[in-house]
Amino acid sequence: VFSEVPSFPPHLLTHSLLQNTIDQAPVIFLKLAEDNVGEYDLVIVASPQGSEDSSYTINTTDVENRILHIPTVSKVAPRWLLFGEVINKADPTYNGTAILLVIDSEKEKEIGLGREWDHPTLEGASAHVASSILRMLHLQPNHQDQANLRFDLITMAYTFYGSGGSEKSFVTGMLSRGASMLSAYERGSFTKMLKLLEVLPQDDPLVESFENFLESPVGRALVVQFLEMEMQNFGIDFKALSKPNATISDKTFQAMKEAFSFEFTVEVEDAITRPRGKFPEALGNVVVIEFELWNMVVRENIRKIASSFQEVVKRQVDAIPGLGLLIPSLGLPDNITSYVQNKTENLKMEESAMMGIVMKKDRLETFLFGGTDLEVAVIDWSNQIKEALGIDYPCTLQVPLVQALRVLYFLRLFLDQLLLIIVIFLASIGMYLIYSLLISDVESKVYECGMLRALGMEQYTLIELLTIQSLLFSIPGIIIGLGLALLVFIPVARGFESYTALPVPIVLQSSAVALGVLIGFLMPLVALIGPVQEAMSKTLRDSLDLYHSLSSDVVVSFTKLENLGISPLQTNLSVLSVVIGFVIYYLVPYSFFYFLWALFFNIFVGVILAMVLGLSLLGMTIHPFMQRLMINCFVWGKDRTCLKPLVLKNLQGHSRRNSKTATLYTVCIAFIIFSGTIFNQQATAITAEAQIGIGADIIVQSLIDNVVLDYEPIKKWLDEEKSREGSVVVDYAFSTFPIKSLPFARDGRIATLTDSPSKKVWVMGISENFLNVVYDEYLGITEYNTNITYDQTEHGFPDIVKSLYDQRSEGFDDPPNIFSFKNGPGSSTQMTTHETYSLPIDGIVSEALRSTVSVSLDKKLELVWNVPISQWNDVTQYTRLSFLFNPRAMVNRLPGFLYSSYPQSAELTSVLVSMDQYNEIMQRCYKFSVYKKQAIPPPPMRGVYIKCTPESSIEEREDVINGIKSFVRDSRAVITNMKSILKSMDFATFILDLFFNIVAIIIVTMCFFMLIISFTSNITENAWEFGVLRALGLTAFQVVRVYIYEALALVFSSIIIGFVMGDLVSITLAAESNLFTELPFTFQFPALLFITVVILSLGVAVFGSYIPARVLINKRIASALKNV
Repeated sequence: VFSEVPSFPPHLLTHSLLQNTIDQAPVIFLKLAEDNVGEYDLVIVASPQGSEDSSYTINTTDVENRILHIPTVSKVAPRWLLFGEVINKADPTYNGTAILLVIDSEKEKEIGLGREWDHPTLEGASAHVASSILRMLHLQPNHQDQANLRFDLITMAYTFYGSGGSEKSFVTGMLSRGASMLSAYERGSFTKMLKLLEVLPQDDPLVESFENFLESPVGRALVVQFLEMEMQNFGIDFKALSKPNATISDKTFQAMKEAFSFEFTVEVEDAITRPRGKFPEALGNVVVIEFELWNMVVRENIRKIASSFQEVVKRQVDAIPGLGLLIPSLGLPDNITSYVQNKTENLKMEESAMMGIVMKKDRLETFLFGGTDLEVAVIDWSNQIKEALGIDYPCTLQVPLVQALRVLYFLRLFLDQLLLIIVIFLASIGMYLIYSLLISDVESKVYECGMLRALGMEQYTLIELLTIQSLLFSIPGIIIGLGLALLVFIPVARGFESYTALPVPIVLQSSAVALGVLIGFLMPLVALIGPVQEAMSKTLRDSLDLYHSLSSDVVVSFTKLENLGISPLQTNLSVLSVVIGFVIYYLVPYSFFYFLWALFFNIFVGVILAMVLGLSLLGMTIHPFMQRLMINCFVWGKDRTCLKPLVLKNLQGHSRRNSKTATLYTVCIAFIIFSGTIFNQQATAITAEAQIGIGADIIVQSLIDNVVLDYEPIKKWLDEEKSREGSVVVDYAFSTFPIKSLPFARDGRIATLTDSPSKKVWVMGISENFLNVVYDEYLGITEYNTNITYDQTEHGFPDIVKSLYDQRSEGFDDPPNIFSFKNGPGSSTQMTTHETYSLPIDGIVSEALRSTVSVSLDKKLELVWNVPISQWNDVTQYTRLSFLFNPRAMVNRLPGFLYSSYPQSAELTSVLVSMDQYNEIMQRCYKFSVYKKQAIPPPPMRGVYIKCTPESSIEEREDVINGIKSFVRDSRAVITNMKSILKSMDFATFILDLFFNIVAIIIVTMCFFMLIISFTSNITENAWEFGVLRALGLTAFQVVRVYIYEALALVFSSIIIGFVMGDLVSITLAAESNLFTELPFTFQFPALLFITVVILSLGVAVFGSYIPARVLINKRIASALKNV
């Protein structure tokens, strides 16, 4: 019996292989996180607050010396990161922006940073350049092409000290503060300027001379005069800058940037196509150079600055009376340039780096953890580093890799649970298959057992014998199965290594071995229970009856109800109810309360499997009727006349044995269809959510309020690009920051006219063509004003945004003028009644506000802001400014914005208005604010949405992004290419689709064995009927066709029922998911997977019945009738 089980080692192979894959799969998520944020285990950046010795750079050499004693710490790699311009040296018309990345290749290679980085270490004035930059500059890698890199000190200072706004406003603020400091210094009341000399060696006599000079009245006057004259060369009146609201012209700003810029030339080496973990993908246009070159560039430019300073001193010696007499007394060297050159000869920028990167030794042991285990391990490690540095060391430790893995954690859980479902399902099928095989041979076991019992063997001895035989069968199966699992895992491990460049050990993990051994021993033992009970339940006479047929058994038993006790059905239902109650009322809240998401997903897996199994078993009640329907569909012609009755009788006679095969096949098909359908639906939903969240093909979006996009230059460039022949830009649109981000309008709210209830909202302006740019197919309009005629969007929706521009609401008549203290005549801090009623605001609001603020299209509402009207010291007085508001439409989805119909999302939802009305609100708030004497700023732009041609490639869209990056220099403004995201998602979907098809093949193959077992038993048991049919004139092939028709009816009935039940479960889960995502319901049927299953099932039905039946084809009729 046991030698007839060819499927046991493949079972162990599948289970152990899947479990081993689950254990090694975290390397994939680690790779995804590293591609996103770089292979940065820990980043140390300067934190200048709270320390007199603080700096905006970090001495990585000192850091390394402090922490190198920690066993898990390797060396510290310094990094510099700067924004600048890159220019084609041969043709300067080709230029753009870039990020300079300065690295120490040898040290980074030593600590394992950028393990996939295959570009050689740079020598001399050379650089590796991003391929997108090379396309933009029309340069070729490794062809000795040259590019100029230009950086300015203003941008560098803005990178260190800027807290938002534009570089021009930053420079204006710095100059204003400098002018105020200089004025105080001239009066002798400001001494912080002397701290500038603390960076110089205090034992140098020149430093003491400078200090004495700066502290003297004559020195202060000469320094002030010196700086004022230099500023006049740029057209700047230093004294005027100390006044409020001072500003500088664009011409002056550009002149200063040009004066404080430096440039050097590099030769292009390799083209960087992918970051490969060396730096985050978000950096984009990167130029990589070595610290050796950077040190040389910095030294050279410091010398140039010193030389320029010497020229300035010489130029002003004659211009400033008395300065020439003081110069000798200061002890200044004759040649300042030579002096500075000697002082900077050993300057190393590694000791003044922007950041230091620390890699953990044996990092895989830590970063392959998940959830809280990972966070606890990294916190302990970072605490050791911070303790070694010192609690007050002026630095901040960051762990970007952990943050990225935290985002991927739920995806990892989802895939882990998916594989867990498959492991559980395959284990159940395997156990059921072996049970069916053993139970099919029960008659021969009964005869053998009867002979042994007749010879005097006791029952318990016989049970021991069968158990030992089962274990002897299990041990070889376990060894063969685990060996095959290890062999098959080798290409899987190689695939992991190829993708991640991480060492994946070619061994079976302990969990995989334990699972294989557990299944290997338990599966045959559990499957043995039924056959042994069947064998032991027979009398000795029945056991020795060779002509006994199982199908002819008639068992009659009499049981008194009083002796029956508790009903088994009652007991099972009671236990099931207790288990369900325990899970729902204890385990589910427990998992949420303690954030045990793995436990929650395990419960979810159990519920899903129970739904699939329960519905499949329920569907088996109609299986006999489906079999008759299939026979009517398959049997035609002469076979319909003579073979159809035989097939129907076979189905009836074999129903007991076939029911097990049909049940297994139905459950398998239901599981395959369910898993494939729900995965396709979830993949579609994730894609849709990404497109709704991002909004358009390309989006530029600022992440913080004070990083405002430069509207006019971006608009001008996009207009030129849009009109260019061959351009991929179709259209573009803008969105603003919320009005509440402006200093003269705080805490925007939407409310009823009684001011209760109310909710805080973000009132934002969007362009007229916004819905023509974004993915309007995801627009969800729940209600709109039907009294207005709308244009149609590309997908047939009313263009509610365009209507805000061309069909504004008319004003209302002024109400009776009732005098009040605030609104009475002469009030200067309130809008007039006529202003309020004559210019109502139209807008688009969230459906979530319907129940929370009682919003509807037939009700007038108000938008309210608190406007600062006076400031005294730290006290600000506000007044309430109200605007009448007419909702034009209500939505629960709008691409590019976060909308929902759930009341929980009502707080801080967006109210969208036209740019014109946004500007009107700004001007009215500004008119009454304390800032009214200042120049009113233009509407602050937050986002740019760009629509590209559908056929445009990722590279063509990157060229558009490169053009925009010339006007977006702050790293807190993010540019997203939707096509790149979709490409990554499509690849992941393809891999998982392939995985599901492989699983489907494995499952159908197991069903194939089950069908062979069933039909072998049927044919062996009915060999005499076969002889009778042959004797009556049927050919051997006709009889074989009877079994083939039977198998087709059984298999395709199971396919139909499994298909319906699997889709029913998946539709239920998809509908439940859509309750949260509020996406339109779509049924994503896995057509390829279904076709694969149908084709395999057709082969299973034909060959699974033909292979057992072919034994009888060559058997003579007399032999068949004698059952020999």
